[in-house]
Amino acid sequence: PDLILGWKHHSQIYSFLSQISPTLLTQPDRTTSSTGDWKEYLNFVARALGRENTAKQLLNRYDKRVEDLKKLIKNRYENEKVSIIHVSKNYGIDVQTKSSFAGAILADLE
Repeated sequence: PDLILGWKHHSQIYSFLSQISPTLLTQPDRTTSSTGDWKEYLNFVARALGRENTAKQLLNRYDKRVEDLKKLIKNRYENEKVSIIHVSKNYGIDVQTKSSFAGAILADLE
């Protein structure tokens, strides 16, 4: 690969990874799952790839879509509590909190 992106918990094998390809590690709360600040992680990846303008465009488009959706739903769910729960045979029950990717999007809609 041209670049390996990893997380601080990969620091134990950093020397091995860096022999394969240039390697960047980010903070421990960034994972391949939906935890952590996804916007901050997007910017980390964009900086690593030299694509900061692309990330900015994506985030601007996201912000516009959030604002459009807020206008569309108005206060329809003002007194409702919305939860995201995924149930599967392989993984059981997965509840998405506000710190998850999906939860962060719901928080942006508040």
